Amino acid sequence: MHNVAIRDHISEYAAAAALDPDMINGEPGSINRLLRLVLDGTAKLPLDRVAETAGIISCDRHELFRLALGQFYSDGAIAMFESLATPRLCAVEQAWLTAIRDAAGDDLKPPSRIARRVIKSLFCREE
Repeated sequence: MHNVAIRDHISEYAAAAALDPDMINGEPGSINRLLRLVLDGTAKLPLDRVAETAGIISCDRHELFRLALGQFYSDGAIAMFESLATPRLCAVEQAWLTAIRDAAGDDLKPPSRIARRVIKSLFCREE
Protein backbone atom coordinates (compact mmCIF):
# COMPACT_ATOMS: atom_id res chain seq x y z
CA MET A 1 0.00 0.00 0.00
CA HIS A 2 1.66 3.32 0.90
CA ASN A 3 4.22 4.36 3.52
CA VAL A 4 4.88 7.94 2.41
CA ALA A 5 1.86 9.36 4.23
CA ILE A 6 2.78 7.82 7.57
CA ARG A 7 6.45 8.82 7.23
CA ASP A 8 5.46 12.41 6.47
CA HIS A 9 2.98 12.43 9.37
CA ILE A 10 5.47 11.04 11.89
CA SER A 11 8.21 13.37 10.64
CA GLU A 12 5.95 16.42 10.97
CA TYR A 13 4.82 15.57 14.51
CA ALA A 14 8.30 14.52 15.61
CA ALA A 15 9.58 17.93 14.52
CA ALA A 16 6.72 19.66 16.36
CA ALA A 17 7.61 17.64 19.48
CA ALA A 18 11.23 18.87 19.12
CA LEU A 19 12.46 15.38 18.19
CA ASP A 20 15.19 15.68 15.58
CA PRO A 21 14.52 12.79 13.16
CA ASP A 22 18.28 12.39 12.61
CA MET A 23 18.82 11.96 16.36
CA ILE A 24 16.05 9.41 16.94
CA ASN A 25 17.62 6.04 17.59
CA GLY A 26 17.64 3.43 20.30
CA GLU A 27 18.08 -0.16 21.32
CA PRO A 28 16.72 -2.82 18.96
CA GLY A 29 13.02 -3.30 19.70
CA SER A 30 12.64 0.12 21.31
CA ILE A 31 10.01 2.54 20.09
CA ASN A 32 12.73 5.07 19.22
CA ARG A 33 14.49 2.52 17.01
CA LEU A 34 11.17 1.64 15.39
CA LEU A 35 10.49 5.33 14.70
CA ARG A 36 13.91 5.64 13.05
CA LEU A 37 13.22 2.60 10.83
CA VAL A 38 9.76 3.91 9.84
CA LEU A 39 11.21 7.33 9.03
CA ASP A 40 13.96 5.67 6.97
CA GLY A 41 11.33 3.66 5.09
CA THR A 42 12.86 0.34 6.09
CA ALA A 43 10.01 -0.72 8.39
CA LYS A 44 6.27 -0.33 8.71
CA LEU A 45 4.68 0.87 11.93
CA PRO A 46 3.09 -2.18 13.57
CA LEU A 47 -0.54 -1.59 14.49
CA ASP A 48 0.09 -2.64 18.10
CA ARG A 49 2.71 0.14 18.49
CA VAL A 50 0.50 2.99 17.20
CA ALA A 51 -0.75 4.21 20.60
CA GLU A 52 2.76 4.29 22.06
CA THR A 53 4.10 6.09 18.99
CA ALA A 54 1.28 8.64 19.06
CA GLY A 55 2.10 9.37 22.69
CA ILE A 56 5.76 10.00 21.93
CA ILE A 57 5.15 12.34 19.00
CA SER A 58 1.99 13.91 20.51
CA CYS A 59 -0.41 13.18 17.68
CA ASP A 60 -3.95 11.80 17.49
CA ARG A 61 -3.72 8.03 17.84
CA HIS A 62 -6.83 7.46 15.70
CA GLU A 63 -5.37 9.45 12.82
CA LEU A 64 -2.03 7.64 13.15
CA PHE A 65 -3.82 4.27 13.30
CA ARG A 66 -5.65 5.05 10.05
CA LEU A 67 -2.32 5.94 8.40
CA ALA A 68 -0.75 2.76 9.80
CA LEU A 69 -3.60 0.73 8.31
CA GLY A 70 -2.75 2.35 4.98
CA GLN A 71 0.62 0.60 5.06
CA PHE A 72 -1.13 -2.76 4.80
CA TYR A 73 -4.59 -2.17 3.29
CA SER A 74 -6.23 -0.23 0.46
CA ASP A 75 -8.38 2.84 1.11
CA GLY A 76 -11.44 0.75 0.25
CA ALA A 77 -10.57 -1.90 2.83
CA ILE A 78 -9.94 0.79 5.47
CA ALA A 79 -13.31 2.38 4.71
CA MET A 80 -14.95 -1.03 5.12
CA PHE A 81 -13.18 -1.58 8.47
CA GLU A 82 -14.32 1.83 9.68
CA SER A 83 -17.92 1.22 8.62
CA LEU A 84 -17.92 -2.10 10.47
CA ALA A 85 -16.33 -0.62 13.59
CA THR A 86 -18.58 2.45 13.72
CA PRO A 87 -21.86 2.10 15.58
CA ARG A 88 -24.76 1.95 13.16
CA LEU A 89 -27.14 4.89 13.29
CA CYS A 90 -30.77 4.68 12.32
CA ALA A 91 -31.99 7.17 9.70
CA VAL A 92 -33.43 9.51 12.34
CA GLU A 93 -30.18 9.55 14.35
CA GLN A 94 -28.20 10.21 11.17
CA ALA A 95 -30.56 13.10 10.32
CA TRP A 96 -29.97 14.66 13.76
CA LEU A 97 -26.22 14.21 13.45
CA THR A 98 -26.25 15.83 10.01
CA ALA A 99 -28.30 18.77 11.31
CA ILE A 100 -25.87 19.29 14.19
CA ARG A 101 -22.84 19.11 11.90
CA ASP A 102 -24.44 21.54 9.44
CA ALA A 103 -25.24 23.99 12.23
CA ALA A 104 -21.84 23.74 13.92
CA GLY A 105 -19.68 23.85 10.81
CA ASP A 106 -16.00 23.44 11.61
CA ASP A 107 -16.39 24.84 15.13
CA LEU A 108 -17.89 21.78 16.87
CA LYS A 109 -17.21 21.68 20.60
CA PRO A 110 -18.51 19.33 23.32
CA PRO A 111 -22.06 20.23 24.41
CA SER A 112 -22.29 22.68 27.30
CA ARG A 113 -24.77 22.34 30.15
CA ILE A 114 -27.04 24.83 28.39
CA ALA A 115 -26.84 22.91 25.09
CA ARG A 116 -27.81 19.70 26.90
CA ARG A 117 -30.80 21.46 28.48
CA VAL A 118 -31.91 22.81 25.08
CA ILE A 119 -31.71 19.32 23.57
CA LYS A 120 -33.68 17.83 26.48
CA SER A 121 -36.30 20.55 26.12
CA LEU A 122 -36.66 19.71 22.41
CA PHE A 123 -37.68 16.22 23.44
CA CYS A 124 -39.71 17.41 26.46
CA ARG A 125 -37.47 15.52 28.88
CA GLU A 126 -36.67 16.62 32.43
CA GLU A 127 -33.11 16.63 33.76
